[in-house]
Amino acid sequence: MREVRINCRLTPEENRQLAKAAREVKIPPTTLLRQIAFAYLENRTLLSPGLEDLLRSLLQETRRSGTNLNQIAAKVNRLQRVSFGDIRDARRVLVQFEERLRELEGLLRSARPLSEP
Repeated sequence: MREVRINCRLTPEENRQLAKAAREVKIPPTTLLRQIAFAYLENRTLLSPGLEDLLRSLLQETRRSGTNLNQIAAKVNRLQRVSFGDIRDARRVLVQFEERLRELEGLLRSARPLSEP
């Protein structure tokens, strides 16, 4: 049980920003402040649930791309020849992979460091 209480003062605008952010993640403002504080102290990144889900989805797609490329490479090595279909399939996987990387890059660019005001 939490027994220690810490008070802090916010401007009305800071309070509005905190309340809005807390509503977006569906937790009380004090819980959000505590999570942010300890994420900072423990050098962790605090992600919104939507962003966390999207990153998890991108990770799964990346793994599938790697698996597909490995299967194509294994077939080529086994048969000791490359067909146009193999090249087409490998290119399709790589194009999809590059699209996911660009999407991830955009997400990372839009993320703000915790130290920004």
